[in-house]
Amino acid sequence: MGKRKSSRKPVKKLKTTLDKEFSCLFCNHERTVTAKLDNEHKIGQLTCSACGVSFQTTITTLSEPIDLYSDWIDACEQANDTSKPAAATGGSHGGARSGASAPAAGGARHDEYDDSDDE
Repeated sequence: MGKRKSSRKPVKKLKTTLDKEFSCLFCNHERTVTAKLDNEHKIGQLTCSACGVSFQTTITTLSEPIDLYSDWIDACEQANDTSKPAAATGGSHGGARSGASAPAAGGARHDEYDDSDDE
């Protein structure tokens, strides 16, 4: 007669937990931004305890604090993108800098041509 097979214990699934405290985008303090989700009113709010910056947006019942933080990052990037046209005026100055470097490269080519002409 053979041995009975020993039954294996079921393997526990590890549930991944998402962060609920984040780094502030403005003051760069770590773990100072806390999320509050009000599912009754469908409003999510992020608040930094160091600098006092806050952000509010609408949420769904499936929203998590990380979703709220991602929306904040997107809103900040969008605000910076809308300020780029104002910076485009400054960008023309940046274009002048790149244009200033272009003649230097052209000058190097011109020197190469001058060297070939001298020979």
